[in-house]
Amino acid sequence: MSRMLEALKQIEARSAAAHKTDESQACQTIEPPPGPVPVGPASADARAYGELADNLLSQLRADHPAAWMFTSPGDGAGKTSLLVSLAPALLERTGGELLLVDANLRKPELAGLLGVQSTRGLAEVLMGVAPWRDLVRKTVVQRLSVLPGTKFPTAGGRTPQRLNLAPLLEEFKSEYRLVLLDSASLAYPEVAPMGRWCDGIYLVVRLRQTPRRGVLEAVRVIEDFRGPLLGCVVTTGE
Repeated sequence: MSRMLEALKQIEARSAAAHKTDESQACQTIEPPPGPVPVGPASADARAYGELADNLLSQLRADHPAAWMFTSPGDGAGKTSLLVSLAPALLERTGGELLLVDANLRKPELAGLLGVQSTRGLAEVLMGVAPWRDLVRKTVVQRLSVLPGTKFPTAGGRTPQRLNLAPLLEEFKSEYRLVLLDSASLAYPEVAPMGRWCDGIYLVVRLRQTPRRGVLEAVRVIEDFRGPLLGCVVTTGE
Protein backbone atom coordinates (compact mmCIF):
# COMPACT_ATOMS: atom_id res chain seq x y z
CA MET A 1 0.00 0.00 0.00
CA SER A 2 2.76 2.45 0.91
CA ARG A 3 4.44 1.98 -2.49
CA MET A 4 1.21 2.79 -4.30
CA LEU A 5 0.50 5.87 -2.19
CA GLU A 6 4.03 7.16 -2.62
CA ALA A 7 3.60 6.87 -6.37
CA LEU A 8 0.31 8.77 -6.14
CA LYS A 9 2.00 11.50 -4.12
CA GLN A 10 4.67 11.93 -6.78
CA ILE A 11 2.02 12.07 -9.51
CA GLU A 12 0.01 14.70 -7.66
CA ALA A 13 3.14 16.85 -7.34
CA ARG A 14 3.69 16.88 -11.08
CA SER A 15 2.06 19.03 -13.70
CA ALA A 16 -1.20 17.78 -15.19
CA ALA A 17 0.69 17.62 -18.48
CA ALA A 18 2.81 14.72 -17.23
CA HIS A 19 1.39 11.51 -18.62
CA LYS A 20 3.48 8.79 -17.02
CA THR A 21 5.48 7.71 -14.00
CA ASP A 22 8.67 5.73 -13.80
CA GLU A 23 8.07 2.12 -14.81
CA SER A 24 9.35 0.91 -11.44
CA GLN A 25 6.51 2.67 -9.63
CA ALA A 26 3.16 1.13 -8.79
CA CYS A 27 1.14 3.73 -10.73
CA GLN A 28 1.09 4.92 -14.31
CA THR A 29 -0.77 7.99 -15.52
CA ILE A 30 -2.84 7.89 -18.68
CA GLU A 31 -5.34 10.25 -20.30
CA PRO A 32 -8.36 8.51 -21.84
CA PRO A 33 -9.78 10.17 -24.95
CA PRO A 34 -12.68 12.58 -24.38
CA GLY A 35 -16.14 11.93 -25.79
CA PRO A 36 -16.90 8.83 -27.90
CA VAL A 37 -14.07 6.34 -27.71
CA PRO A 38 -12.37 5.61 -31.06
CA VAL A 39 -11.36 1.99 -31.56
CA GLY A 40 -8.14 0.88 -33.23
CA PRO A 41 -4.36 1.14 -33.02
CA ALA A 42 -4.40 4.87 -33.87
CA SER A 43 -6.91 5.84 -31.20
CA ALA A 44 -6.00 8.35 -28.47
CA ASP A 45 -2.34 8.61 -27.51
CA ALA A 46 -0.78 5.45 -28.97
CA ARG A 47 2.53 5.99 -27.20
CA ALA A 48 0.99 6.40 -23.76
CA TYR A 49 -1.23 3.34 -24.14
CA GLY A 50 1.70 1.40 -25.55
CA GLU A 51 3.80 2.16 -22.48
CA LEU A 52 0.94 1.19 -20.20
CA ALA A 53 0.47 -2.06 -22.14
CA ASP A 54 4.19 -2.84 -21.79
CA ASN A 55 4.02 -2.28 -18.04
CA LEU A 56 0.98 -4.50 -17.62
CA LEU A 57 2.37 -7.26 -19.79
CA SER A 58 5.59 -7.29 -17.76
CA GLN A 59 3.46 -8.85 -15.01
CA LEU A 60 2.07 -11.54 -17.29
CA ARG A 61 3.76 -14.90 -16.79
CA ALA A 62 5.05 -16.54 -19.95
CA ASP A 63 2.68 -19.15 -21.36
CA HIS A 64 0.18 -18.50 -18.56
CA PRO A 65 -3.10 -16.80 -19.47
CA ALA A 66 -4.42 -14.27 -16.97
CA ALA A 67 -7.66 -12.60 -15.96
CA TRP A 68 -7.25 -9.05 -14.62
CA MET A 69 -9.98 -6.92 -13.11
CA PHE A 70 -10.04 -3.13 -13.44
CA THR A 71 -11.96 -1.32 -10.73
CA SER A 72 -11.91 2.05 -8.97
CA PRO A 73 -12.59 3.56 -5.54
CA GLY A 74 -15.69 5.35 -6.88
CA ASP A 75 -17.60 6.00 -10.07
CA GLY A 76 -16.32 8.22 -12.86
CA ALA A 77 -12.64 7.23 -12.93
CA GLY A 78 -12.61 6.40 -16.66
CA LYS A 79 -12.12 2.63 -16.46
CA THR A 80 -14.25 1.67 -19.42
CA SER A 81 -12.83 4.12 -21.96
CA LEU A 82 -9.35 3.26 -20.68
CA LEU A 83 -9.84 -0.44 -21.44
CA VAL A 84 -11.31 0.19 -24.89
CA SER A 85 -8.25 2.25 -25.89
CA LEU A 86 -5.78 -0.03 -24.11
CA ALA A 87 -6.95 -3.26 -25.76
CA PRO A 88 -5.43 -2.60 -29.23
CA ALA A 89 -2.06 -1.80 -27.64
CA LEU A 90 -2.15 -5.08 -25.73
CA LEU A 91 -3.05 -7.02 -28.87
CA GLU A 92 -0.12 -5.49 -30.77
CA ARG A 93 2.21 -6.93 -28.16
CA THR A 94 0.68 -10.37 -27.56
CA GLY A 95 -0.34 -13.40 -29.52
CA GLY A 96 -3.71 -15.06 -29.26
CA GLU A 97 -7.06 -13.48 -28.58
CA LEU A 98 -8.12 -10.97 -25.95
CA LEU A 99 -11.49 -11.00 -24.19
CA LEU A 100 -13.03 -7.95 -22.59
CA VAL A 101 -15.73 -8.79 -20.05
CA ASP A 102 -18.25 -6.19 -18.95
CA ALA A 103 -18.46 -7.17 -15.29
CA ASN A 104 -20.19 -3.94 -14.33
CA LEU A 105 -23.51 -5.32 -13.15
CA ARG A 106 -24.73 -1.83 -12.22
CA LYS A 107 -24.13 0.25 -15.34
CA PRO A 108 -22.79 -1.89 -18.20
CA GLU A 109 -21.37 0.26 -21.01
CA LEU A 110 -18.35 -1.57 -22.39
CA ALA A 111 -19.99 -3.40 -25.28
CA GLY A 112 -21.76 -0.25 -26.44
CA LEU A 113 -18.47 1.64 -26.64
CA LEU A 114 -17.16 -1.15 -28.85
CA GLY A 115 -20.16 -0.92 -31.14
CA VAL A 116 -21.70 -4.17 -29.90
CA GLN A 117 -25.38 -4.34 -28.94
CA SER A 118 -26.81 -7.19 -26.88
CA THR A 119 -29.74 -7.77 -24.57
CA ARG A 120 -28.01 -10.64 -22.77
CA GLY A 121 -24.63 -10.80 -21.09
CA LEU A 122 -22.64 -11.74 -18.01
CA ALA A 123 -25.62 -11.65 -15.65
CA GLU A 124 -27.41 -14.32 -17.69
CA VAL A 125 -24.24 -16.43 -17.71
CA LEU A 126 -23.90 -16.19 -13.93
CA MET A 127 -27.55 -17.12 -13.50
CA GLY A 128 -26.99 -20.22 -15.63
CA VAL A 129 -29.52 -19.30 -18.32
CA ALA A 130 -27.05 -18.81 -21.18
CA PRO A 131 -23.65 -20.31 -22.10
CA TRP A 132 -20.99 -17.61 -22.21
CA ARG A 133 -19.68 -18.71 -25.60
CA ASP A 134 -23.09 -17.95 -27.12
CA LEU A 135 -22.94 -14.38 -25.86
CA VAL A 136 -19.35 -13.41 -26.74
CA ARG A 137 -19.19 -11.04 -29.70
CA LYS A 138 -16.37 -10.17 -32.07
CA THR A 139 -15.46 -6.50 -32.37
CA VAL A 140 -14.08 -4.48 -35.27
CA VAL A 141 -10.61 -4.92 -33.76
CA GLN A 142 -9.01 -8.14 -34.94
CA ARG A 143 -8.60 -10.76 -32.17
CA LEU A 144 -10.65 -8.68 -29.71
CA SER A 145 -13.94 -10.06 -28.40
CA VAL A 146 -16.33 -8.80 -25.74
CA LEU A 147 -18.75 -10.46 -23.37
CA PRO A 148 -21.43 -7.80 -22.87
CA GLY A 149 -22.75 -6.84 -19.48
CA THR A 150 -26.32 -6.73 -18.24
CA LYS A 151 -27.97 -5.91 -14.95
CA PHE A 152 -29.29 -8.75 -12.82
CA PRO A 153 -33.02 -9.09 -13.60
CA THR A 154 -33.90 -9.72 -9.97
CA ALA A 155 -36.49 -8.14 -7.72
CA GLY A 156 -35.52 -4.55 -7.13
CA GLY A 157 -32.52 -4.98 -9.40
CA ARG A 158 -30.43 -6.24 -6.50
CA THR A 159 -27.06 -7.71 -7.38
CA PRO A 160 -25.83 -10.81 -5.51
CA GLN A 161 -22.94 -9.88 -3.23
CA ARG A 162 -21.13 -13.20 -3.52
CA LEU A 163 -20.28 -14.30 -7.04
CA ASN A 164 -17.91 -17.22 -7.50
CA LEU A 165 -16.20 -16.38 -10.78
CA ALA A 166 -13.45 -18.98 -10.47
CA PRO A 167 -14.91 -21.68 -12.78
CA LEU A 168 -15.97 -19.12 -15.38
CA LEU A 169 -12.58 -17.38 -15.41
CA GLU A 170 -10.84 -20.71 -15.91
CA GLU A 171 -13.04 -21.37 -18.93
CA PHE A 172 -12.22 -17.94 -20.32
CA LYS A 173 -8.49 -18.54 -19.89
CA SER A 174 -8.69 -21.89 -21.66
CA GLU A 175 -9.49 -19.96 -24.85
CA TYR A 176 -8.04 -16.48 -24.36
CA ARG A 177 -4.49 -15.38 -23.59
CA LEU A 178 -5.69 -12.37 -21.65
CA VAL A 179 -9.05 -11.57 -20.09
CA LEU A 180 -9.81 -8.05 -18.83
CA LEU A 181 -12.81 -7.47 -16.58
CA ASP A 182 -14.36 -4.01 -16.43
CA SER A 183 -16.13 -4.05 -13.06
CA ALA A 184 -18.19 -1.49 -11.22
CA SER A 185 -16.43 0.58 -8.57
CA LEU A 186 -15.62 -0.66 -5.10
CA ALA A 187 -18.51 1.45 -3.84
CA TYR A 188 -20.67 -1.61 -4.58
CA PRO A 189 -20.44 -4.64 -2.28
CA GLU A 190 -20.24 -7.33 -4.96
CA VAL A 191 -17.07 -5.95 -6.59
CA ALA A 192 -14.33 -6.71 -4.05
CA PRO A 193 -15.37 -10.39 -3.66
CA MET A 194 -15.24 -10.76 -7.47
CA GLY A 195 -11.62 -9.64 -7.48
CA ARG A 196 -10.37 -12.49 -5.34
CA TRP A 197 -10.94 -14.92 -8.22
CA CYS A 198 -8.82 -12.88 -10.66
CA ASP A 199 -5.09 -13.18 -11.30
CA GLY A 200 -4.65 -9.47 -10.69
CA ILE A 201 -6.49 -6.26 -9.88
CA TYR A 202 -5.69 -2.79 -11.18
CA LEU A 203 -7.11 0.21 -9.38
CA VAL A 204 -8.08 3.10 -11.68
CA VAL A 205 -8.14 6.54 -10.04
CA ARG A 206 -8.70 10.00 -11.47
CA LEU A 207 -6.15 12.70 -10.77
CA ARG A 208 -7.51 15.56 -8.60
CA GLN A 209 -10.87 13.83 -8.31
CA THR A 210 -10.34 10.60 -6.40
CA PRO A 211 -9.61 11.57 -2.78
CA ARG A 212 -6.60 10.02 -1.08
CA ARG A 213 -8.81 8.55 1.62
CA GLY A 214 -10.79 6.87 -1.15
CA VAL A 215 -7.64 5.22 -2.46
CA LEU A 216 -6.69 4.06 1.04
CA GLU A 217 -10.12 2.60 1.62
CA ALA A 218 -10.12 0.88 -1.77
CA VAL A 219 -6.76 -0.77 -1.08
CA ARG A 220 -7.98 -1.88 2.35
CA VAL A 221 -11.14 -3.40 0.91
CA ILE A 222 -9.21 -5.29 -1.77
CA GLU A 223 -6.77 -6.63 0.80
CA ASP A 224 -9.61 -7.64 3.15
CA PHE A 225 -10.93 -9.92 0.41
CA ARG A 226 -7.42 -11.19 -0.40
CA GLY A 227 -7.49 -9.63 -3.83
CA PRO A 228 -4.21 -9.71 -5.81
CA LEU A 229 -3.66 -5.96 -6.23
CA LEU A 230 -0.99 -5.37 -8.90
CA GLY A 231 -0.98 -1.58 -9.17
CA CYS A 232 -2.99 1.40 -10.31
CA VAL A 233 -3.59 3.57 -13.33
CA VAL A 234 -4.15 7.28 -12.82
CA THR A 235 -6.39 8.90 -15.43
CA THR A 236 -6.01 12.61 -16.08
CA GLY A 237 -8.94 13.33 -18.40
CA GLU A 238 -11.58 15.76 -17.24
